[in-house]
Amino acid sequence: MSVRRPIVDYRNISMQMLFSAMALVGNYAEAANHVKPVSQFETACNYASLVKIRETLIQLTIGWRELDVIFSEAVRTTLKRGDASRQDFARITELVHAVRGLESALATSTPPSDVASAHTAFRRVVAGVRGRLVQLENLHKQAVTAHAYVDTGINFEGLKALADHTSARMAIIA
Repeated sequence: MSVRRPIVDYRNISMQMLFSAMALVGNYAEAANHVKPVSQFETACNYASLVKIRETLIQLTIGWRELDVIFSEAVRTTLKRGDASRQDFARITELVHAVRGLESALATSTPPSDVASAHTAFRRVVAGVRGRLVQLENLHKQAVTAHAYVDTGINFEGLKALADHTSARMAIIA
């Protein structure tokens, strides 16, 4: 009897990436304090700070692209298995909210102009990961939500005749 591997191991994923990104947004304010350096020393410190921020953004972008691949594979695997009700997805909503919070923080932050393009690239990757997480969340909700049966007085033969008529008319129009 084989044990099914979890689609996504949430213990080793994303929270560190979220905290790193939020810390980086906090660093923007520090870098902004050095926009107009007075001395040559402050100019060198400002440049070193901006280089470090840019490198951090690039590394975070790479890491979040890897998360996007992981979650993309999780969506693909879930669709193949047809089982999104598993315990693997119990914390997906929590993760979606955390990533949305990061997106909001990134959107409202003002990065130094020297790192604006790297910041924008990072925002795009985070948005992609959020999209994948929302796909997983929707699959999970569909799997665990019991839909209410609605008793109806619809004539199903008439409904079938209407569908057949519409299909025939669509064939003529097309």
